[in-house]
Amino acid sequence: MITLKSNCLRVEIAQPGEHPNDGVRFDRAGFITEVVLNNERQFCANEPKNLVHPSTGGRGLCCELMLDLSNQVSAGEQYPKFGVGLILKETDEPYVFYKKYQIDYFPVEYTATETTAEFKTAAIACMGYAVNQWKRISVEENRLTVEYRLENVGEKTVDLEEYCHNFLTIDGMAISPDYVLEMPDLPDQGSAPLRYLGTGHEQNLIGCGRGLTFAEAKPDVFEAPANVSGAEPRTPFVWKLSHKGARAYVMGEDSYFPTRVNIWGTDHLISPEFIQRIVLAPGEQAAWSRTLTFVDELM
Repeated sequence: MITLKSNCLRVEIAQPGEHPNDGVRFDRAGFITEVVLNNERQFCANEPKNLVHPSTGGRGLCCELMLDLSNQVSAGEQYPKFGVGLILKETDEPYVFYKKYQIDYFPVEYTATETTAEFKTAAIACMGYAVNQWKRISVEENRLTVEYRLENVGEKTVDLEEYCHNFLTIDGMAISPDYVLEMPDLPDQGSAPLRYLGTGHEQNLIGCGRGLTFAEAKPDVFEAPANVSGAEPRTPFVWKLSHKGARAYVMGEDSYFPTRVNIWGTDHLISPEFIQRIVLAPGEQAAWSRTLTFVDELM
C-alpha cells in the first residue's frame, strides 16, 4: 500500500497486484482505494456485490480505458486491455467486462514520496497496438490531483473511452434526498425521476435543475445517463457531490468536457462517471487531469 499525506488528507493507493488492484478491468496504475479527511471523513466505497453481474472488485477512485479489441482476434490469441495487460481469448465469446481472464499484465513502475506518487505503464505491442501511460498523483491541503498522459507508440490509431469510476460515499451515509450531485455545466436535468438505463422503470435518480438527487436507500442498483445534449463545452468541467446531514462534500474539476455522463449507485454508494473519448494516431499523445477537493463544513 502506498500512502500519501498532506496536513489534512490521507490517500491510500493499492500497488499493482495488491488487492483490490489485482483484477483484469481497472487501470493498475494509481488505483486509489481510500481518501480520509481530517482523520475522520471517509469518501471511498467498494463496488457492491448485489449487482446483476459479478462484482469486478472496484473501489474508490479507479479508472478504466475502454476499447474492446476482442472481435479482432480468434480463440487462442491475445488482445490488449489498455491499462491492464494482454488478455487471452479462450473462446469465440467477445470480451465481457465482469469476467475473469488469463492475462499477461503490462509492467508498471512507480515511485512515491510523502505527497506524490508517479506511475509508468509500459506498452507491450499486440495486434499493432501499443500505448505507454504516465500518471502522477499528488496531495496538497485538502486537494487530490491526478495527472495523466497517454502516448500511442503502436502502428494503429487508438480510439477509446476513459473515465474514473468514482465509487464515492460521504461517511457511509445511506442514499437519501440529503445527497445532491451538482453539475452546473450540464443542461437542466428537469425535476422528474430519471429512467433506468435500458429499461422503462422509474428509479432512484431525480432531476433537480442542473444536477440530481436521490429518493431513498434501496438494495437495488440504480443507473441512468445524465443529459449532456446542447451543453456548451467548458473546462474545467466542475461537479460536486454533497450530503446535507453530514455537512461535507467532494468537488471535482476535470480538465476535459465529458462526451457522456452516467450515474449509478446503491445503498450508500454513488458513482458519477464522466466519460471522455480519446483518439490517438500513431505518435500522438493526450494529457488531462482531475482534481478533487474534499471539504468538511463542520471543521
